[in-house]
Order: sequence, then structure tokens, then C-alpha cells
Amino acid sequence: MSDWDYNFGIKDFSKTVNNREYRAWRLTGIFHETRLDSGKIANRTMGSYVRGKTKKGRDSIAVRGFWGDIVNSPYFAFGNEIYEEPERTRFLKEVNYQRIYSNADISEYIIVSQIKWLEEMEKFDFPFERLKHILGDDYNSPAEKAKMAKKKAAEDAKLKKKLDVINEVEEPMIQEITDEEEKKIKEEKKRKQYNQIF
Repeated sequence: MSDWDYNFGIKDFSKTVNNREYRAWRLTGIFHETRLDSGKIANRTMGSYVRGKTKKGRDSIAVRGFWGDIVNSPYFAFGNEIYEEPERTRFLKEVNYQRIYSNADISEYIIVSQIKWLEEMEKFDFPFERLKHILGDDYNSPAEKAKMAKKKAAEDAKLKKKLDVINEVEEPMIQEITDEEEKKIKEEKKRKQYNQIF
């Protein structure tokens, strides 16, 4: 049943939700796996009681179950769309017709970036380690490569200026003198020596 709902209800509307995530949601009620949780126990917090009647005696009883919208799932709330570039193209990148990042990764990025913005007023930089590992040198677009090269050249120029200032030592002043000036200097030295003796 979950496979039918995924293929005819979710797949066409949200490409970021993969079949494995959706099936886990339908079977266990766990929306996103956390790093420290094994996810083997069903999420019973969404269960509730509703008044119902037994089939045989029509007695009033409380029926426990999930009475929300299990078909659509909570994947549409955070992980369906991302608007910032270049994060959007990186999150939605496909390799061999499969997305590298899932709905859980997009949801995590959006929630963490909102929290970081509220706490520190800074943009959150997602590391994209999986994408860097898969794409290697093709990770950055040509425009980004040019921008990075320009930035590196500017940093290298600043560093070179700093090194030039540090290495700049006053060189002793060397002047070329003529033969006549050399003779005058020698005569003055002799005169000073002679004066010191007497």
C-alpha cells in the first residue's frame, strides 16, 4: 500500500522524497532518522484514541490509532523546496538518475540554517561532503571556480605585500665614488690617525 501511495501520490510532487524514507515513515511513523537512534521502535506519539463501536455488539469503545494524514507525510513541510543558490542546485543534484541528498538532508539544512540565523545572524554553510566526494573536481561550477581563483589571487597579493614589508630591511647605502674622492677619504683617515697619535 505504501508503495502505491508513493508512486502515485508523492513521487511526482516531491522528487526529494525517496521510496526508502517514505516506506519507513509509513511503517514506523518516524519522519527522519537521527544519528543516535536506531529507529527500530515505532513512534507512538502520533497515536491517539477516538470513540468507536465494536463490530459485533456495537458497544462504545476507544480505538487507538493514527488518524492524521499518513499519505502526504510531513516531508512537504521543510524538505520539499530550497530557494538559496548555489545550495539549491547542489542539494537537487542527480547522479545516475538518483539524488545525492535526500529530503532529510534538505530538512536538516533548512532547520539548522533558520536556527543559526536566529541565534547568530549568520548564514549556515552546509559542508556537502558527499557531493564533493562523488564529483571531485567538478564540484564547483566554472563561475565559482573563477570567483575562487580571483579571491585566491587577491589573498596571495595581500600575503606578498605583507612579506615584502617584513623582508624589507634597510640596505646599507652604497655609493660609487670616484678615484679623487677615494684619495680624499684616505688622506682624512691618515690625518685623523696622525692627530690621535700626537
